[in-house]
Amino acid sequence: MRKELPVNDFNSVANAFAEGAKRRNNPVDVIEITNKLFHLKGYRCNLGLKGAGRELCQAMMAMDRGVFEAASGEEIDLEIIKSLAANDDCCELVFRRRRERP
Repeated sequence: MRKELPVNDFNSVANAFAEGAKRRNNPVDVIEITNKLFHLKGYRCNLGLKGAGRELCQAMMAMDRGVFEAASGEEIDLEIIKSLAANDDCCELVFRRRRERP
């Protein structure tokens, strides 16, 4: 992903994540994108985890966090507010930059 982006800042990576979901026909609502935060809701699990449990969701989403970190060159925290895997009505996620760049 990093090589495919013209700019590898947090904002660009967040937008690429949102666009990737849309290309996979996964309905998403982007709540907020700033240079520190990416907040979104998704309504279908492309991993097929609906009802599989929150713990499995957390493990699988750790991979997305890792991809986000590699693409942005930033340490990222991921908060899973809601999860289809936990039988919530959507997945609600917040990716946050861990600290400011020097």
